[in-house]
Amino acid sequence: MNRPINPEFYIGIGTCNKKSNINSYQQTTKNNALNDLAGEIHVNISNTSLLYTLSVNNTIKETFDSKTSTSINESLEGYELVDTYEDEFAYWAYYKLSRIKYAEIKQQRIQKAVDSALSKFETAVTYENQQQYYNALILLIKSIEDIKPYLSESLRAKYNDKEIYLGNEIFNKILHCLSELKIWSLQKEITVKKGQPIKSELLSFTISDRNGNKIENIPIIVEFTGGAIINDRDRTSTQGVVSFSIPKIKSKKSIEYFTAKIDFNSILQDATNDYLIRKLLRNVKQIDFQKQINIQNPIFFVTSADKNNQPILEDAFTGSLTPLNLEITKNQKDADFIVDISSNTFQSTTTNYMCKVSIEVTIIVKNQTSKILYQRNISDINGIQSTFDSAKSEAYRNAVEYIANRIVADIIDQLF
Repeated sequence: MNRPINPEFYIGIGTCNKKSNINSYQQTTKNNALNDLAGEIHVNISNTSLLYTLSVNNTIKETFDSKTSTSINESLEGYELVDTYEDEFAYWAYYKLSRIKYAEIKQQRIQKAVDSALSKFETAVTYENQQQYYNALILLIKSIEDIKPYLSESLRAKYNDKEIYLGNEIFNKILHCLSELKIWSLQKEITVKKGQPIKSELLSFTISDRNGNKIENIPIIVEFTGGAIINDRDRTSTQGVVSFSIPKIKSKKSIEYFTAKIDFNSILQDATNDYLIRKLLRNVKQIDFQKQINIQNPIFFVTSADKNNQPILEDAFTGSLTPLNLEITKNQKDADFIVDISSNTFQSTTTNYMCKVSIEVTIIVKNQTSKILYQRNISDINGIQSTFDSAKSEAYRNAVEYIANRIVADIIDQLF
């Protein structure tokens, strides 16, 4: 059977196997016919349309073509059933839709979408003039939702007594709103100590427009090259300020970077659930500010109290810090970390009448506010020799080895 051809109508023909769709073959046939009819309606992308402006790759076009085909099918109306035919095995349906009628219906829908989008656009401009940029951007994105089925069309509209291409005008207004915003901080560069926190006042950023007005409710996302940040996003306050903090600097590098940027993707998510619109707009440039973090090694102050007045354990500790390029000071006020080492020895004999000396060691690390950052009690270090003096010497040697090989590494891991 030859397919009917009529230049005044879109034609749709569908069929279905009756035996494989006993209860629904008529509806299935109708759906197939309407799908066929929708496939007759070709969408051409106007070079004055928003889609043309955004079509930087074929992926966007392919996604749009797929969505448009579905949209046409879902919105079909005014079609007529011309005829049906069936035999023992199959059922056929023949539908037609007047090209003129389709064009009229489409134009009515376009006008309705344009009116709705233009109303949102005008309100968004008012928000922008009131420095409510978040609300303006939300409405601009929602206005694109209104015209989404017609993104390939020119969408002419009258605004301020001037004819505009509405889709492009909306997109340009989004770019304009973002270009009006500036993210800045008082310090372009800060210096911190490894193992120490960075307080929020040092990682504070302000959003303002070109006239210096502070802008609230703008979502900000941050990145830190020195490691992950638990709370990496926030919104500006009524004063246009947003602050972050890092509980502890662990980086082994001398320089890291902290970048804060306007999170346009978050605005997109607030404005629309539509995948296509998010995909079309996700590559909009996001403004950022980068802060250089200079990282210095911390300074230690080490003190000890030993029952036998032995400085051996203190010397062992400081000697283990030096190869790590960690500075040691004689002035406690200059230190970032204060290490207290206290030790005591106990004598006993073994079942073989050998002399045994045990050392108990307590190591505490504090910061300048006396907050304890590390504490370790050690009671299983011994020396066994024929005399107590030689047993004591062996016990101290074992304690030195334990501190150098285990305790210092444990403290460094805990602090950094």
